[in-house]
Amino acid sequence: MQETRYRVQSLERGLSILRELQIANAPMRNRELVSRTGLPKATISRLLSTLEELDYVRRTDQGSYVLARQSARTGRAMLGALGLQQYSELFVDALGPVYLEALTEGRLVPVYRWWEGRGNTLVNTPTAGLGPSERLEAWQGGTHWDAEEQAWWLWEGFHSEPVGSFVLTVKVNSTCPPAQEAQAATRDMLGRAVGAMTLGK
Repeated sequence: MQETRYRVQSLERGLSILRELQIANAPMRNRELVSRTGLPKATISRLLSTLEELDYVRRTDQGSYVLARQSARTGRAMLGALGLQQYSELFVDALGPVYLEALTEGRLVPVYRWWEGRGNTLVNTPTAGLGPSERLEAWQGGTHWDAEEQAWWLWEGFHSEPVGSFVLTVKVNSTCPPAQEAQAATRDMLGRAVGAMTLGK
């Protein structure tokens, strides 16, 4: 007998609003949320009213909406459940900051950052715009040297059930491409990290 999976449309719609506000990381008006989610204006208004009542969003004086206290608590709880801090030791020798991003609807959504093995923090600003477009086109893995910005990017993607797909990226600021030994060591580091995260260890 095939299992029937039930989906709650109103919940999906409410979460889509929270997701767009998180991605934007800036106040958004109703019309912007209508454009981004594809939901009718009346639906957006009702959902925002409910989310505001529950303290997941807050209306600014300018009439825009931002994430509120409950959204922050939920985000921290989710990060705590993922146990991301336990992977800090894997990045002690990283040549630059290491970013973890979720691949969502063709976009990279910032999740977490390790800074050279120190100061584990939630990423509050989008990092997808900082990296090369190749990271989306070939999210499973690759390298990119940007001579103009003098930055080298190395990334590896992975899928973790049932959470979703992620991209782990190292950004190295350098006046020249890193030596082959450094690139190989960074690839090994990412490989070990992806293996650990995939297995949840």
